Amino acid sequence: MDRRLARTLLVVLSALAPLGLGTAATAQDEPPMPDPMAIYDLERPLSECIGLLQQPGCGREPTDAGDRGGSLQYATFAVILAGLGIIFTIVFRNVIRSDRDKAQRAYAAEATAGSDPVGQPSVTGGPDTTPSTR
Repeated sequence: MDRRLARTLLVVLSALAPLGLGTAATAQDEPPMPDPMAIYDLERPLSECIGLLQQPGCGREPTDAGDRGGSLQYATFAVILAGLGIIFTIVFRNVIRSDRDKAQRAYAAEATAGSDPVGQPSVTGGPDTTPSTR
C-alpha cells in the first residue's frame, strides 16, 4: 500500500510542479498591460466593437499591402475572379463541343442505319415525311 501511495503522490506532484514554478517566476517580470484603445486606435469604445461583424469606426486604415482592405487583398480577389472566369470558359466550351459531337454522332448513326435525315429525299424519290424526334 505504501508503494501505491508514493506513486500517486509522485504523479500528483509532478503534474502540479510546472504550474507552481511557472507562476512564481513570471508574476514579477510581466510588463503592465497596455491600454487596448491605444493598440487598436478605435473611434468607439472597445465593448461596442466586439462581435462577429466589424462595426464602423472599430478598425484602422490599412497601412500595409497585406492588411484587411489593402491592395494585396484586392489583387487576390482579382486573381480569384480571373481564375473563375477561365474555368467557366473552359467548361462552357467543352459542353458546347460535347453537344456538337453528340449531334454529329447521332446524325451519322441515322445515316448508317438506313433512315434518311429529315428533309432529304428518300430512296423512293419523295421527301421524308417521318416526324423527327430531335
